[in-house]
Amino acid sequence: MITHKLRLIAVLGLAFAGLSWAGLGAQDTGGGAFGTAGGGAKKAAQSDDATVIFDQLPLYPMKDCPVSGKPLRSKGDPVNMVVDGRLIRVCCGGCKKRVAAQKEAIIAQLDAAAVKAQKESWPLSICPISGGELGGEDDPPIDVVWGGRYVKLCCNKCAGMYAKAPAKARAKVETALRAKLRESYPGKVCPVSGETLGSMGEPVEVLYGTHLVRFCCEGCVKSYRKDPKKYVAKVYADCK
Repeated sequence: MITHKLRLIAVLGLAFAGLSWAGLGAQDTGGGAFGTAGGGAKKAAQSDDATVIFDQLPLYPMKDCPVSGKPLRSKGDPVNMVVDGRLIRVCCGGCKKRVAAQKEAIIAQLDAAAVKAQKESWPLSICPISGGELGGEDDPPIDVVWGGRYVKLCCNKCAGMYAKAPAKARAKVETALRAKLRESYPGKVCPVSGETLGSMGEPVEVLYGTHLVRFCCEGCVKSYRKDPKKYVAKVYADCK
């Protein structure tokens, strides 16, 4: 069950969740956008949706369709939708048509699943927004989900930053995660080129779900975007 506090925070974030987490390119865009637009606006919306799908797909916490309850691949490839800046995956076109009437409940379900899937592996002992220590039993930390990513914060004030400045809040979280994950990064070479990291200047870093991936240059990031799982698997044996 998602907590009342998490529900409130999640609702605050929904209207601002359209920004991509890492700003990477598109992949696995089947299903298109939720809603319609015309001309150049439609193309821009499709591009934005593709970016959201690319960013949130590695974090997606559910294997069953939130509408039918059946496995996502029970009727072929899942249908990917972007609703209020969130990736929602359903098993078929029929379920896609039913999402609009259930979107709040579905997003709450996704938030609860994201907390369950990601909370245990959260690597930070400090709040990524304030930089302060996370509270104890008398002042417990707050669980939020921003763009499909679980985040642990120290207080409601930090949680409220997302509603005021979502891009800034997410950038702070990403910066803190990169710094922490860099400490235990298992690779010494670029997974695309095989070059030693640092041999071409400061490595370029991206987040793939809860994993950090480091490259020797921007050119290798372009190759990564075409088939991210292939290159992430070269660094992390558990990432399939």
